[in-house]
Amino acid sequence: MSDYNRCKKCGNYGWMSTHTCPPAWECEYEDCGSQIVYAHDPESAAEKYAECYLDEDYDMSLGEDYRVRVQELMNPDNVSFWLVTCELERSYYTSMDDDHDPLRRAE
Repeated sequence: MSDYNRCKKCGNYGWMSTHTCPPAWECEYEDCGSQIVYAHDPESAAEKYAECYLDEDYDMSLGEDYRVRVQELMNPDNVSFWLVTCELERSYYTSMDDDHDPLRRAE
């Protein structure tokens, strides 16, 4: 049986027999409350926090900057502040309009 799985602590996928969780960071934005995220550096922690906990905020999708406080749990003196913003990517989809297909009307 394979031990490649999702870590229950940090959420990353890997071989559980050799997996090591990245450092834990406490991230907080204004009154949204703080959350613990696992990331290799404070910048990645701020981005992951915004993606997981601030993603549904409409202002963020309009390009507003969010100032996120990031503190490493194992080194409480390591505190930094990051401006996080979001970009929306347009996606286009097509489907056949059967009501206006000249080949179907000829049938």
